[in-house]
Amino acid sequence: MSTHHFHSLLVVLLLPLAMFSEDPPTAADPTATISPKNGASECIAHGAQEPVWRSSVDDGLNADASVDIKAVNKYECAVASLLNHDEFDLLDQIASQARATKSRFSGGKWKLSAFYKGLEHPPEADPEWPDHIRKLEAWKSHNPESVTARIALAVAYTAYGWEARGENTGDKVTEEGWHLFADRTAVASRILKDASALKEKCPHWYAAMLQVALAQGMDPADEESLFQQAIAFEPLYDPYYRARAWFLLPIWYGEEGETEDFADKTATRIGGQEGNILYFEIAAQLACSCNGGFDVKRLSWKRIQAGQAAQQKKYGVSLVKVNWLAKIANSFSDPAVGLKANAQIGENWDEDTWKSRKIFDNFRSWVANYSAGQKMMADFSKLAKANLETAEGKQYNAAVAAEAPQKLAWFVEQCSSAAGDEPASFDLLMSVQGDGIVLMTFVEPYNTKVGNCVQSKMVQEAVMRNSPLYLSPPPKPNYWVKVSMQVKP
Repeated sequence: MSTHHFHSLLVVLLLPLAMFSEDPPTAADPTATISPKNGASECIAHGAQEPVWRSSVDDGLNADASVDIKAVNKYECAVASLLNHDEFDLLDQIASQARATKSRFSGGKWKLSAFYKGLEHPPEADPEWPDHIRKLEAWKSHNPESVTARIALAVAYTAYGWEARGENTGDKVTEEGWHLFADRTAVASRILKDASALKEKCPHWYAAMLQVALAQGMDPADEESLFQQAIAFEPLYDPYYRARAWFLLPIWYGEEGETEDFADKTATRIGGQEGNILYFEIAAQLACSCNGGFDVKRLSWKRIQAGQAAQQKKYGVSLVKVNWLAKIANSFSDPAVGLKANAQIGENWDEDTWKSRKIFDNFRSWVANYSAGQKMMADFSKLAKANLETAEGKQYNAAVAAEAPQKLAWFVEQCSSAAGDEPASFDLLMSVQGDGIVLMTFVEPYNTKVGNCVQSKMVQEAVMRNSPLYLSPPPKPNYWVKVSMQVKP
């Protein structure tokens, strides 16, 4: 074979791998981020004129997560703005209504959870912790019977503790950081214990206490008891499950496998759509880069997808959660799911999910390549089908079906261990030159582990050893044929 012939063969053989690469690309510098200019809303600063902040609050409290990527953020800012303007009674009314109606955003996020999140930190426009704490204390004094004010204050003290500790590993935290962390989380614990004596109850009390449990290193048995009390009070409040999954990570207080086991048992115990929805929520919690090295692929990708599908069906679309699904599809190297999610996302990419536009754009390029490859493969499949409808095509297909298992035996043997628990059958769609050299190979379905392995090794043999696969010469050059392969266990 001539050098020119070989170089042409190399380019063509590599094309399907480029189109269907299992490894989604990542940004060259994952730490590079951009300013939140993608429609990001900023909380209105304290001191803005009343018509301005009132209008912003009204818009935020009614933001629609199905069409606005920043809807939850706007809601949180609205709540923060009400605190900054001493609207304590209105805050109590909003929280009371959210509790009574168990209201959610489109996509299923509890508004009660977003309410407390909006009060967790000082607004970015006025980032002064002492002022923030004083505002919450004033609210508690204004309405001593408000469980909402006390939980909000406890949540803020816990976050204030983390502010002192920092995000470093324990060995890099300063002595003063540890001291302030312990003091502030102890204050949060006392506030929550006092709140538990009030007549009014709130589901988020348990979520706040579970965060304190993590911060203080509560005994695992006691933390589990607290979690059981929480889900008995409100079985579907997802912050409980997120907190428990985090507590069970090996970087905190769990052992290897505990988090995955917890997620699986949770979904099974709850059952049905809600069980899968909680599984998706846990997966989303664990998919961030701050998880201490936990590999989200240790969870069930099938169940994660089922959870997001059930969530959209029951609660509507959340653009943020579609971004979550796309990011997890990226982790699982599943461009088909990524492509569908990308169509829903459009230009509504979420900074908190992707961290940088570059990473998101790389994801979009990856799914675009997959889409182009799918179209190309569909066209080639039509050619193979047309060939099979002729007498000579049937004869050639039978010949290839007879010889392919033997000629591919070495490749299949090398790849059989890649199957795992998945079915090991796949189709090879091949373009064969007039002399019998296999010029191009596609695998159907695209994500079959053994099939992808076989395809990759065929390319390696052709490139590294100058040893392409030969089949019987076809009726004419560049002839498309499809053969089914079955890997024996």
